[in-house]
Amino acid sequence: SAVPRAVDPPSTYAEIKTIPVGTYPDSVAVNNASDKVYVANRESNTVSVIDGRTGVRTEDTLTAGTYPTSIGVNQKDDTVYVGNSRSYSLSVFNGKASGPRSADGTVRLSPVGPGNGPSAVVVDQRDGTVYVPDYGNAVRPGAVSVLSGSTNTVTRTFPVGVAPIDAALHEASDTLYLANWVPKNVWAVNARTGSRIGEPITMDSNASAVAVHQADGTVYATSWGTDAVAVIDGTTKAVTHTIPVQRAPMSVAVDQIDNRVFVVNSQANSLSVIDGVTKAVKHTLRVGKQSSFPLGVAVDSAGINQGLVYTANLLNNTSSVIARVTPSAFPARGSAGATVTVRLSVPNLAAGYSMDNEVLKYVMVNGIAVRGVTRGAGNTWTFPMPPGAGTVPITVELRGGLKASAGAFTYQAAPAPLSCTVPNLTPGVEYTFTVEAESQAGWGERAVPSNPAVPYGPIKSTFTTPGIYECTVVGGIGGDGDGPGASAPVTIPFTFNVGKGGTGNQGICDGDCRPPVPNPGGFGASVSGSYDAAVGTQLHLPEGSNGLA
Repeated sequence: SAVPRAVDPPSTYAEIKTIPVGTYPDSVAVNNASDKVYVANRESNTVSVIDGRTGVRTEDTLTAGTYPTSIGVNQKDDTVYVGNSRSYSLSVFNGKASGPRSADGTVRLSPVGPGNGPSAVVVDQRDGTVYVPDYGNAVRPGAVSVLSGSTNTVTRTFPVGVAPIDAALHEASDTLYLANWVPKNVWAVNARTGSRIGEPITMDSNASAVAVHQADGTVYATSWGTDAVAVIDGTTKAVTHTIPVQRAPMSVAVDQIDNRVFVVNSQANSLSVIDGVTKAVKHTLRVGKQSSFPLGVAVDSAGINQGLVYTANLLNNTSSVIARVTPSAFPARGSAGATVTVRLSVPNLAAGYSMDNEVLKYVMVNGIAVRGVTRGAGNTWTFPMPPGAGTVPITVELRGGLKASAGAFTYQAAPAPLSCTVPNLTPGVEYTFTVEAESQAGWGERAVPSNPAVPYGPIKSTFTTPGIYECTVVGGIGGDGDGPGASAPVTIPFTFNVGKGGTGNQGICDGDCRPPVPNPGGFGASVSGSYDAAVGTQLHLPEGSNGLA
């Protein structure tokens, strides 16, 4: 039996913008309140600042220390902390300042270290305390430096695993989770005392990243070598699920509002989107250009742009903006050749935010890609509807490789002809014609009179060719011009030509329209038009005028 075709979802994820940053971007952080995005560039020793409300990089480039690979931000005062791996320090910036600038302060880290320098920056958003793990080695095991957010000085340190590469804080329980690349486990630590909680949580491979859902305490830790995400119960500290993703997951972030988990898979150049409720991958999309090697990921989790995801693409020198996109196409009915508009909508997106032109890769009508797609106003694209019949689906493919339904289009039948005949015209007399229309919605106003014409010769037929006449027709239609049932008349324009007749020409004379010459006999004339059969418009000459102007 035939396999039913899968129905495209009404929304999906797409890469809506690609923003150039510095050289070898490694990590990214978002201030949810100001919608500023900070990208640490490890080769250019800088931090790029992106205005999240426009998706444009600003001129506020920050000069950090040597080889910045980690970054965190205080959401309340916009203090930015940058971990410099090779200068074993933390650069501190006032995010509210503007313009290119150096650090406002530099903090030397970990008297236990230096090991291989800071590997992550975690800010407790309640009191501003900063936790900075130091990636150690067999000679100098890892440690965590704790900074006062008010003085930006190290207040204490405590040892952890050999090589902690990432950290995340569950604020309600004061539990700091550390992903240890070596020896392939996750530590849970009391952030206030520095003491470990229970035994290390064993991973199947090198733990490369960790994140926490604050509402329920669930922990997500990426397993680099097994291409998976371990789900850890925040209460029991036990692994409850293992979620397959793609090759070499290197960073993870949680949308605290929507409970979606985002994982960048560095060697697959992709982003996995996990449903935090079902613990299943819902979407996987490409990120950046070929061989982008995404290393960092962060989510805007509040206010304007809530739900936007940012990645740091190491080999593209870009940051990608990922969003949940819902496409829609309108109008929903019409004829072949009609201009159809596709709009891409994103929840909570800042007003005026302009997606890249390349976001819409293809539009498919009934499974076939259409030509002539052009960018319209705002986040819209237009195309001419190809020939067809019945009701057909409209599907879009977006940058990142995922598809979604934009709705359907119903082809309308060809307009039915309308005509009316004026009998007993006098040969050689100049006439003009005026028409008006009536439907269930009422009468329309009289049209502008036609061009003058003079009948000469016998009338052979009444013309009913649609679409070449000019008058005003009242349809029983809604204010958007699509559908019956208006409570008041709505006028729609409509054309007809009056002039010289003859073979291949349409007019009020089936023969000739000439200057006045004597000719016996009675003559008639006709005007014709077209209408939407679904509306039921009737075309009339005004009563009593017999069409004469």
